[in-house]
Amino acid sequence: MTEPVFRLWGGLSAELNGASIDLRQAREQRMLVALLAAKRSWTARESLCQWIWDEPPESAPNELHHLARALRRELAKLGLDDVVQNKSGGWQLDILPTSVDAHLVDHLISARKHDDMHASALLAEALRLCKGTPLAGIAGERIESFRTTMKEARRRAMVRFYQVELRLGHCRERVGELLALFPEYLGDMNLTALLIVALWLDGRQHEALATFQQYRENLCGHSLPFPREMNDLHTRLLNDGLTATSGGFPLGDPIGGSTVDKNGQLTVAVRPESGIPEEIKDPVAKAFTQENVDCPIKIEDDCVICVVPVDVERKRVVGVWMAKLAKAIDRQASVGISLAGEENARELALSERARAALGKAARGRLAIALSDDVRHLDGLESGRRVDLHEYKRAGDTDEWVRVVQHDRSLQEPVVGRNRASVGKVSSSGHTVTLNNSPVGKQVTASVINNSQW
Repeated sequence: MTEPVFRLWGGLSAELNGASIDLRQAREQRMLVALLAAKRSWTARESLCQWIWDEPPESAPNELHHLARALRRELAKLGLDDVVQNKSGGWQLDILPTSVDAHLVDHLISARKHDDMHASALLAEALRLCKGTPLAGIAGERIESFRTTMKEARRRAMVRFYQVELRLGHCRERVGELLALFPEYLGDMNLTALLIVALWLDGRQHEALATFQQYRENLCGHSLPFPREMNDLHTRLLNDGLTATSGGFPLGDPIGGSTVDKNGQLTVAVRPESGIPEEIKDPVAKAFTQENVDCPIKIEDDCVICVVPVDVERKRVVGVWMAKLAKAIDRQASVGISLAGEENARELALSERARAALGKAARGRLAIALSDDVRHLDGLESGRRVDLHEYKRAGDTDEWVRVVQHDRSLQEPVVGRNRASVGKVSSSGHTVTLNNSPVGKQVTASVINNSQW
């Protein structure tokens, strides 16, 4: 069956088998965008009204039904009958997310890549879809927020595309494109660094150093700190320590291009489902802080990246550290853990399977995606410290996914005149104490500390 195509890049349109619709009413357009943005999930009536009106009128609920009828009539012209659904105050558009160009872009960015050539092809297709102004001609506060999200997805696709292209040695082919992007993305560290590398590897060292200086002056003019990564890159340039295959910032590591070093460092990428990575950087650093362990923490695109030293037990990272992280952060996040370097860890953190698992978990805090080599490393499968039965293979891929829950209510004291504090709930074996005297083991009980009585 042919699927419809909904375009949000370059303006709103929908077509199927050569037929198209024309939504001229601004409110109908905003309603369709809101339902498409939800990725086939149900949208509450109140939220939908906020997409359609910046300040919903009292008549909004009634008008919503009129708009829905009009939208149904237009979609029926494409043969899409009954795709606009209403249930218990919620609304849904029953359309595959990959029928929407904005979601297809996200899918292409996060899809598993076999190697750099495969990554280049997928990312080139993502950039082909990102033409023009997203949601052109449509206004509204929620629309503007989603437009910003779409622009960030395009920027992320550009960074990754040029990373793999330069790793493949296509510097001369891409340097012109990066030069054209530079004025628009003058403050973007990653794209600027990639331009500098492309110029340098193309034999244009003078222009590379001039670009570096222009970036530095721009940050100085805005009283912004100069990134350590850029200083390190400058040092490598001056010491002739830069090659297309040297790895590290800004090119990253080849995808599937080398055998995984079983004695190598684990890389952990943490991506918040809401907000920006800067907001969780400190909690991540706190969760990963161990005595006599130095774990470098940095922000790369939309992830917080941590490189774990080789002397840290891997079981501890995927078990204890993840539990601490679930307790430390205040929002849902996706985590990727890999031995194959930063790029692979980020791809795992962006895995659609991990994010889908997180969305299905009522109290899920972290969706952790392990690469297959990490899971089987050092007898991890038989280890007792990690509940490995909770890691499920994601289809026929080499990913293993687990959702970690954290119920903060279990950490808070019970408010009442007895002021008893409740510890971890267990299914068996704990001893209930009363005034520090054992009462006996219970089949199902909580550890209760009544010492405050």
